[in-house]
Amino acid sequence: MNENHLERELASLKGRKTKIPVQFTQAVDEVLAEIQSEGSNQSNNIKLRATNDKGTRVKGYYKGIAAVGAALIIFGSGFVSPAMAEVLKQVPFVGSIFERSSDPVMRDVMAQELVDQVAKSASDQGITLTIQDAYFDEGSLALGYTLQAADDRLIAPYFKENQASPMNFQLRINGQQPSYIGDTEQKSEGNGLYSGLLKLQVQTEEPLQAPYEVEFKVDEIYGTKGNWNYQLSLDNKNTEQKKIVVKPGVKAKLDGFTLTVEEVQFNPANTLIRIRKTGPKENLNDVAFMVYNKDGIAMSTGGFGAEISDTENGRGTTIDSVQLPPMEKQSLTVEAFVRNVYNENAPVDTHNISLTAGKLPYTFEVGKMRYKLTIDEVERLPDSTKLYFKLDGPAVLQLHAMMLQDSRGEVIQAKHYIPEKAEDGRFVHTYPAVPDSEALTLVTEAEKEWERNSTMIQIDVK
Repeated sequence: MNENHLERELASLKGRKTKIPVQFTQAVDEVLAEIQSEGSNQSNNIKLRATNDKGTRVKGYYKGIAAVGAALIIFGSGFVSPAMAEVLKQVPFVGSIFERSSDPVMRDVMAQELVDQVAKSASDQGITLTIQDAYFDEGSLALGYTLQAADDRLIAPYFKENQASPMNFQLRINGQQPSYIGDTEQKSEGNGLYSGLLKLQVQTEEPLQAPYEVEFKVDEIYGTKGNWNYQLSLDNKNTEQKKIVVKPGVKAKLDGFTLTVEEVQFNPANTLIRIRKTGPKENLNDVAFMVYNKDGIAMSTGGFGAEISDTENGRGTTIDSVQLPPMEKQSLTVEAFVRNVYNENAPVDTHNISLTAGKLPYTFEVGKMRYKLTIDEVERLPDSTKLYFKLDGPAVLQLHAMMLQDSRGEVIQAKHYIPEKAEDGRFVHTYPAVPDSEALTLVTEAEKEWERNSTMIQIDVK
């Protein structure tokens, strides 16, 4: 594409309403995939605070992710003439922020046409914040936005790697103030334009019904205080049609607690399980949950506990929302367990297991009940190292920490702390590739006094 021709097309946009030139949109299409890989993503945790109606601080953790992209990469050149720079300020953001996300779930909801195009802007203190598009279901809220300042010095010095979310905000959905945790993606689009995707896991005290009225109030952007307020009406018809709701109603008892799985939602962006807990009020937070999929594999979970309500005789009740990644409709198993009090002085056995031929299988014991975990086989492949193991004990033992160590003492971590399931039923951890010539040792610790006070709740989904 001829760059001078592109500049003439852009200049012609000034002062008139027209569609984006085809040369411009083609250039964007050609490099969208490249933009996703630009910059370096790093994350850090900061405390996110919201205030409820009583003025009480509600704390959560907000994981901020920042990515600095190459300026004007869509033009394939670092040079922008003054005429082009002036016109670019008037050209709207092209494409959806969702489809450019590094998060495959966000790209998927966009591909399913579940994202509402919002395009609402507010300006204050020389900064314009535009909510471009939005996705919502009962467990997730995602907002794609752009930022631009009359003076880029209000943003540019603060937009850097490890910079947390730029906004301090308050959120209400259908009049309720939710609890929330989440993360954000940010990119520099060049010419003083910045884009971002705010992704939140949310929970309200009461179930929500469509349509959804989202009140989003921002009072600070990169240290500049002001007011950027939005009222978003999201009908979510397509999302509601794809949502699958199961109401199992199954109950279990554990240490004086009654547990009821009231609802499971299979949403496009998450899986949400609501569990009612009733028991001694002062100990309600002692019971937590782990979820296993239809193959018995533990799943990454996040969750919230709603406000505790009083019942008679010192008992209370609350509803916990357990959030999981999106998945196909399937039967699940919930493990309710009593949290152990961490004891840093608890006795442990350290095992250094040689993974050379002829040394496996190797079995060691864990906990008071002497549960058994057997290291069965190591497989070295050109692109990875596979460690196969079996267990005789609670399902949670599949998460037992196991690190590899090479002959130089360098530690090799598994690619994920949750294993996979092999076709023969064994669990398998995947590590980076290690040459056959390199001696490997598996290093692990087993607590002698560990115990698991739990009960398994089967959720049959047909």
